[in-house]
Amino acid sequence: MPVTTVFGQQHSDAKPALQATPLAFAVGVMYFLSVFDAPLKKQHPHWADFSYSYSCSVAVAGIASAFIGKLLSRPSGLRLCLCLGSFCMISGFLAAAIGVQYNIQAATFIGISVGLGAGIALTYVGGVQMAVKWYF
Repeated sequence: MPVTTVFGQQHSDAKPALQATPLAFAVGVMYFLSVFDAPLKKQHPHWADFSYSYSCSVAVAGIASAFIGKLLSRPSGLRLCLCLGSFCMISGFLAAAIGVQYNIQAATFIGISVGLGAGIALTYVGGVQMAVKWYF
């Protein structure tokens, strides 16, 4: 099936709370990164400063947000953004976990920076569009 029919409104029976879950998760992700800085430094003291990955994820989120508008203009764009954002965040977490487990700093950095940054952008933009439609 094409993506538009899978994510189209005619096939969706998801409740608004379920659709808002990725947005709430993205909000929490932005704040949890500072909590894991100290344990990662303790476990891997030879790694570079972990706060750089946080800064890069915010930069990736800002840059990616500029390119997501075309995706949202589609009829099923909001659901697609939320699903893709969830996938990107899960992929970023998995890459970061593999990097920490096997002592690969690049995998952790790319997972946090690119994966979470893109996922945060996709879910935040979708949430902003919902809020604008709700109030206006």
